Amino acid sequence: MKKHFSLPAKLLLGGLLLTACVDDSYDLDNIDLTIGTSANLALPLINTSEIKIAHFLLSKVSDGKDFLDAVTIPGVVGKVIYAHTQGNFSTLIPTVLDGVVDFEATTPDIAIPELPDFMKDEGVRLDLKNPIFIANVKSNLPEGCDIKLDIEISTPEASCKVNGLKASSKKKLCQYIAAERDDNIPAELLDGDYGTPVQLKPVAGSSVNDLFKNKIPENLQVKVIKMTAENVGSAPIAGPFDIFVDLTLYAPLCVGSQDFCLSYVATETGWANEFDADVRKINLDALELRANLTNNLPLSVDVTIEPIDPDGIAIPDLSVLKANAESGKTSTVEYIMKANKSGLTLRDYLNGSNGAQQLDGVRIVSKLKANAQSVGKYITDEASARFTSMELRAKGTVTYDAN
Repeated sequence: MKKHFSLPAKLLLGGLLLTACVDDSYDLDNIDLTIGTSANLALPLINTSEIKIAHFLLSKVSDGKDFLDAVTIPGVVGKVIYAHTQGNFSTLIPTVLDGVVDFEATTPDIAIPELPDFMKDEGVRLDLKNPIFIANVKSNLPEGCDIKLDIEISTPEASCKVNGLKASSKKKLCQYIAAERDDNIPAELLDGDYGTPVQLKPVAGSSVNDLFKNKIPENLQVKVIKMTAENVGSAPIAGPFDIFVDLTLYAPLCVGSQDFCLSYVATETGWANEFDADVRKINLDALELRANLTNNLPLSVDVTIEPIDPDGIAIPDLSVLKANAESGKTSTVEYIMKANKSGLTLRDYLNGSNGAQQLDGVRIVSKLKANAQSVGKYITDEASARFTSMELRAKGTVTYDAN
């Protein structure tokens, strides 16, 4: 007599594979357990679908706006994931003459859209190679007049000063603020009416990168520090005149240093409510896992999975799984989930009996970390990790009638 049995898969694969990035192309419903006084059940080999980083990096946020998107860059396989946000500011100029210009500036903060959960983790370090601010500038300045703006973009932790952002009469101008030249800015982020982008380099303070390096800010502050007029002459020209600047952040996820790190924390819970009466009678001694973790990301992958109770509190008496794979490598993962406290079995943790915390799920902490070989490489929507040749073995005693 046989009974279909999928509990081991829920206990372990539910945590290991449902880290917010696996599809449902594997099926564990046809696993059979032969009734007897003891059981040593080897489940079939399983190969998961690719766990693509894009599955959770590019997820929609609640307000419908995205901080992350993907774009094609020549020479790069797959679409490059990039961070972006937009804002604008304006200035009012009462009169213009050569030299320093009097002005009034309206510079509201540029808000960062609601971040995906993984971007809020304290472990995130977006140390990128060459983030960019694209500035589209238009004005109603007098004929022949050019004005250059010195601005500062800042967060509570860093600032970036730029000199010479140009505005000109009867012209729409596009400039981009970046430490390095970039000829591959996505066309969809550029307005053809503003012409070919011209590079401006930060001249003082932090680089553009440092605005996001340690923590993603809620807002970016923009301040106009100084304005200088050229080609006007000594006679003042009465205004008022206006200058409008649209700023777009374009920050492709290209690893800038070994400090780059993405960290993702997820929980898989609710198991306690899913266990039926028959399952609660199974006296499991251990669940044993062996698998290969193949990593095609340009980053190393560290995964830690710890059992938790219905309150989200870690269960220290159950084993913690730790897995690691270096970029471009395959590593072997071996894990045994068992009760480490004398006198208790896994069944006690399933039921929350005999003083054991009840097993309700797992907390998964995934860290993607850079090394020297990662620097200069893009994070694309094709970057992935995958578990292959996965074998799960359940050991224990069956004490119920399967009829």
